[in-house]
Amino acid sequence: MSVYAIHKLLWLSEEDPEFRARLQSDPEEAMKGLALTAEEVQALKNGDVHTLHQWGVSNFLMRVMPMHGLFGMTNETYRERIGKESPRLQV
Repeated sequence: MSVYAIHKLLWLSEEDPEFRARLQSDPEEAMKGLALTAEEVQALKNGDVHTLHQWGVSNFLMRVMPMHGLFGMTNETYRERIGKESPRLQV
């Protein structure tokens, strides 16, 4: 597992509008160039922010997912999923 690769994907999705558009239209293709495991790709595609958080992914960077509607994420689903098992993490 590479938290760095997930952080890079999230950072690029905020800083690079072209990458973000590719990620929104064809996530599988956009993620191919990054060193992500199948498990990481699945967690991202599922919007499983709770698992990503447990792996050490930055909550700050994960906020770009609902901000840009990545992986079907909304502010509501983000709040629900991040605090699913750890209420203290709710934002």
